[in-house]
Parts: sequence; C-alpha cells; structure tokens
Amino acid sequence: MTSAIDLGKAYARYRARQGFSQKNPQQWAKCKNLMLHDSQIAYFEVGKKNYEPKSQFWLSLEQFNLALANKEMPPTQNGFDKKTRDRLLDAEPFLTIEGKPAEALDFYAMFIGKKPIPEEYKTRNINNELAKRYTKLLREEFHNTRRELMVTGKEVIEKLCNTNIGKKVLKKDVQFLIDVITEEKEFSSKHLQYLIDEYETLPCLAAIQEITKSPKLEKFKNELGIK
Repeated sequence: MTSAIDLGKAYARYRARQGFSQKNPQQWAKCKNLMLHDSQIAYFEVGKKNYEPKSQFWLSLEQFNLALANKEMPPTQNGFDKKTRDRLLDAEPFLTIEGKPAEALDFYAMFIGKKPIPEEYKTRNINNELAKRYTKLLREEFHNTRRELMVTGKEVIEKLCNTNIGKKVLKKDVQFLIDVITEEKEFSSKHLQYLIDEYETLPCLAAIQEITKSPKLEKFKNELGIK
C-alpha cells in the first residue's frame, strides 16, 4: 500500500524528469487565478509531517496537470515568461496506472493509498550492498575506459565532464566521483539515491555510456530502472 510520502516522492521524481521547478505551477496558477503555491508543492514532495493538502490543492493540481496534457498554456505575461511557458509546454502530465492524466480524485486516491502509483514514478529501493556493487563496477569500468582510450585518469574525468550528462553535474559531485575512483570514498545507498533524485540517473554511469559501451553498466542500469 502506498502512503502520502510515497506520492510526494513520486511527484518530485516526475517533476524533475519533466524539467520544471516547484515555482512553475505557482506561476501558471497566478495566470489562471488559482491557488497552487510552491510551498504547497514543497511540503507535498517532502512528506512534511501531518501535512494533508486541502481539496483546493488537489483541484488546482488537476487543472495544472490537464493543462500540461492538453498543451494549453496562457500567453506570456508578467511573472510567466517565454522560458517558463516553453518549459511547461514541453512537459508531459503525471499519469495514472491506467495511463491517463491524473485528476484530483486520482491524486487523492494515491495519496491515501487507495490507488497504486505508476512504477515509473516510484523511488528505487537501493541498499548498501547494491551501492558497494556499483562502487566496484564503476572503478573497473572507469579503468577499462582509460585503457581503451589510452589516456590518463585525469583525461577520462575531463571527457566524462564534457558529455551531455557530465555538463549538468555539480562540481561537488564530480569531486566525490574522483574520490571514489581513487578509493578514498565509496558510494552509499543514500548517496546513490541522491544522485538518481538529482539527475534521474547515475551520472558517471551515463557519461561512460556516452563514451563507450559497457554491457556490465547497461545491465546495472536496467536493474535499477534508470535511464
């Protein structure tokens, strides 16, 4: 059975995948004279203790979701610029298990555990044993890539940072990767979950896959169900 926290995390994963911020629904709502605040989205996504949204939240979230589904966005105006509008036009709606855009009753049913959340939005179950496997596999594939390209470890890092996914990675996460490769640190389940939540993938895995094909990394990626 799902819980309120499960749906919040699922919506956060969905939203990150679609590329819009917690503030964007609020900007849209102001254009429509609706109540849908970024703080409500934030509390909803983190599963704030004892937070139970009122009916107006679910009704506004339905209208926002249907606007995404129908590609119906208001014209650009103060507080709703072209960048925001285009971002929302590119986004897909949150779907139900039946594959239709979720409406207020669907969201609420998932919130109280009376309706399943689609698997594609669920948080992956990552434990420390899996994190250790990834740490070992990543080190092996990093050095395999280095030998295949006949370059130094530093040059491999530079190549990874210049991939499509690598350009999106924060400096602190690049440094953590370097520390893992040099065996100063290891990935934990918590850190892997952070990376997936932040990037919708494991960035180093995806970056290596952009440079050279690795059947082992591909298998691991499929096991986790990440892109």
